[in-house]
Amino acid sequence: MDINLISNNTGMPAFQVRRIKQHLFFDTHQLASGIERFAPDIEIADAWTRLQRGTFVKQDINLLQHEYFEARFKGIFKTDYITAHNAANDSFRSWNPNEFIATPDISWKP
Repeated sequence: MDINLISNNTGMPAFQVRRIKQHLFFDTHQLASGIERFAPDIEIADAWTRLQRGTFVKQDINLLQHEYFEARFKGIFKTDYITAHNAANDSFRSWNPNEFIATPDISWKP
């Protein structure tokens, strides 16, 4: 359901959104702490919610572009996460959570 919502809201093909979701939430990656899934991340969760609701900001699109490039690079070159992450950033597809723009009605509050 979220894949189709994000695809419809952004214009990004559903197969690309599906690949991003798989990469972000389900795949394991070689991380500094070992082979594991990414830890839950509130900025990514908020972005995913905004993308589903159609209230996304440019930074959320940057996240999709970054993660799609990263997933493809990792798959094509059979490389680790850090190498793919750096390649995404080097190709000007960066996503920086410090540039996160909160949407007041759905931002996380401690």
